[in-house]
Amino acid sequence: EEGLVEYDKVKYVKDTVLRDRVITEKAQTINNLATLFVETGNVSKGKEYHLKSLELRKQVNDQEGIALSYNNLGYVTNSQGNMKEALQYFFESLKIREEIEDWKGLGQVYGNIAAIYNKQYGTKKAIEYHRKAVFYWTKAKSNTGVALALNNIGTCHLKENNDDSAMYYYEKALQIRV
Repeated sequence: EEGLVEYDKVKYVKDTVLRDRVITEKAQTINNLATLFVETGNVSKGKEYHLKSLELRKQVNDQEGIALSYNNLGYVTNSQGNMKEALQYFFESLKIREEIEDWKGLGQVYGNIAAIYNKQYGTKKAIEYHRKAVFYWTKAKSNTGVALALNNIGTCHLKENNDDSAMYYYEKALQIRV
């Protein structure tokens, strides 16, 4: 009787793990299809598939995948011109990435948020978010990410006709890339 109970427990765990793996892989494939739709110009279909991927990832509590889906939805929604909704998706991704300490992901999302602020709300807030991106790219030990964020800060300063500051950040970015 005890052996049968143990067998049932092991079988349940094995079946659950296998089910979760299948759902996770399906979510990744749907995510890949979504990206393909977006890249080939069918943005609305891409968004639809990113939403499907998100729902599957929620079913198995795949926090990293959920954060990625929110980031992808932010990207797609921003490309459709809906910056307010895009920011909502990015901030959802941000919240999860902070919880799971995904430094690289945080660098990406802060950069995405900064780009929207630069375009829509002005450079001051954009620079603040780019600096957060620098911080997390540094934590992630990504010289490419740090250089990109510094370059973006330089571009914000250039947009404000602050040429000396722009030059400073461009040179810092170049030093890292060399």
